[in-house]
Amino acid sequence: MAISAAVIDWLKNSCRVGVGVYCKHASLYFARVEKSGNDWAVTNTAQLPFYVGADTEPLVREKIAAAWETLGWGEAAVGLTLAADEVFKLRLTLPPNMDDEAREAIRWEIAGEATYEKEFSYDYRLISPHTYEAVAISGEQLSNLIGDVEAAEIEFSSLTVLTDESPPRPNVLQGEKGAAAWEEDGLRQAVHGALSAASKDYAHWELLPSPKTEGWNYRRIAKAIQILTVTALFIWGGIDVWRYRESAQTLAAAQYNLSLRQAEIADKEAALSLKQRIARRDEALQSLGKDALYWRSILVHLGYLTTDGVRVDSLDLNRDGRLVLKGEAVSYDALADFLELFAGDGEFFPAPLLKEATTKPDQAEKILFTLHFPAPKE
Repeated sequence: MAISAAVIDWLKNSCRVGVGVYCKHASLYFARVEKSGNDWAVTNTAQLPFYVGADTEPLVREKIAAAWETLGWGEAAVGLTLAADEVFKLRLTLPPNMDDEAREAIRWEIAGEATYEKEFSYDYRLISPHTYEAVAISGEQLSNLIGDVEAAEIEFSSLTVLTDESPPRPNVLQGEKGAAAWEEDGLRQAVHGALSAASKDYAHWELLPSPKTEGWNYRRIAKAIQILTVTALFIWGGIDVWRYRESAQTLAAAQYNLSLRQAEIADKEAALSLKQRIARRDEALQSLGKDALYWRSILVHLGYLTTDGVRVDSLDLNRDGRLVLKGEAVSYDALADFLELFAGDGEFFPAPLLKEATTKPDQAEKILFTLHFPAPKE
């Protein structure tokens, strides 16, 4: 709550820190007050001596400017308090029917009694029914007091006066330091100026023609919006960077998992391919084993079908499923004996067909023959 109140005060022309300045008795008094909750406390005080010469007011301005630079109390609302004998004071009772015109009536009364040659600044308040009290200061005196000080980058928020010699301590002023400062002449006026500048709820005279009011400070609001916008952009950019890094990490993890999956798929495909090759090899081995047994049976039977003068050179299986046996014999009689052997093994070998029988060109006594017969059953 305290932080939010401080922010609102900063966005407005109100302030949580006030500094009061008062010049009297060859001394320059400073007091700094700071808001604590709903009350105010005195945090710093200072008293600087200075020489009072013939031209006092310019010297006061120079002292205020020099002291402000050396004190280093930071940003604050500054109020200047005048002594009671530095202002024109007036008490006026108006008829009951003139309360609505009190401001103009008091202005005319001051102009007539104070005999100011130029413009003047004044303030008034109602002290009893139809009775008003007013204070005023000439325009020339006002310019001499605050003109050059503002040129020294001191912006006054209030120009006030403490008319009572021993006024009671304000209820808003708390703490032992504040009580002690209020009891000391000079510091009391400085504290009064600080409260007048910082707290518009504090009852006071206001002689500054255009005092700083507690409206919204649009320059500060614009600055706050600029700061918030830049901060939001930084936060937004930080979130985008964080999301980008998170997305990059997620993508990297997905790519890693995909690579592992691809390796796993490749391993499975390699295993499947190996399994298929093994199956084909087993099938081929089984087929070769089956055919080998088949051809072994044929060769065993042919081994028993032998006769003198006949030699078997080759045994093939042609496309129409018939066995083709080629060999040579020393004579036709030997070939005839060989064919009779097949007839004796008719259960395994069907009757062969003599497809061709010729003699060798270089050896007339040798006969080349070719036999065709159906393949035996397994």
